[in-house]
Amino acid sequence: SQLIWIFAGSALLTILGLFAALLLQTQMVAGSLGISQAMSVMRETSFGPPWLLQVFTATVTFIVLILASTRKTILRKAAFSISFGLSLAALLGPSLSGHARAAGDEYSLAIISDWLHLAAGSMWVGGLGVLAFAIAKALVEADRQAAQASISVIIKRFTSIAIPATVLLAITGLYNTWIHVDSPSALVGTTYGLVLLVKVAISGVMIVLGGINAFVLRSRIVAESDAGADAGERRLVNSVRFEVLLAMIVLFLAAILAFLPPAREHKPISASKAPAVQEAR
Repeated sequence: SQLIWIFAGSALLTILGLFAALLLQTQMVAGSLGISQAMSVMRETSFGPPWLLQVFTATVTFIVLILASTRKTILRKAAFSISFGLSLAALLGPSLSGHARAAGDEYSLAIISDWLHLAAGSMWVGGLGVLAFAIAKALVEADRQAAQASISVIIKRFTSIAIPATVLLAITGLYNTWIHVDSPSALVGTTYGLVLLVKVAISGVMIVLGGINAFVLRSRIVAESDAGADAGERRLVNSVRFEVLLAMIVLFLAAILAFLPPAREHKPISASKAPAVQEAR
């Protein structure tokens, strides 16, 4: 199906991005680029093991999805399940090499909280992309009632994932903020705090839009006449697309946060452990 090829392409882009991150980290640590320098960074810094974990899981995911694209439906479902598990494992990489790792000695739950935050965010944002794709596919159905029923089911399924993911995001986000921001004044007095506030504000707008999509527009599409349903479908599609755009902005802000020093200063990691690249969260 088209969706399995989209996921495979995403896995491939992830692999390419990881190699770009290796080049960046090598330049930052060694001051020059080369195979020997990259291997040294892999062996001698904490960047190496998490990077290998992510490359391995992304590569296996890509292979599984490619193989499943030519197989029966039941095997495709298995491929999606395997890919989901591998993706959750890959998300440990940023948590083991970013701000959470730096705070891990002081806050025992820092790494697991960061990983849960990444997992919840990935399911929410990734689900939005699938939602937009699925709605577009449903709207091309010739049978209007069937299309409306499909959209209703799709949104209900996404909502069943999005709501617990959002709750988990809020809980872990508050904990992570407490770890990395030492006072309310730091939220407005540091670049890290300001970027975090903007990220939270945009996420709040996304939550409101998601609620409107799930509990207002979906009901109108099902209940209204064909003309009204058409207008509702257009509003729903535009709303979901705008929400996806906001999600991309949130991811961009998360990437910026990863390279900014936290508003709370953490104890230096043991001298035997060389610094690792700050990865997006």
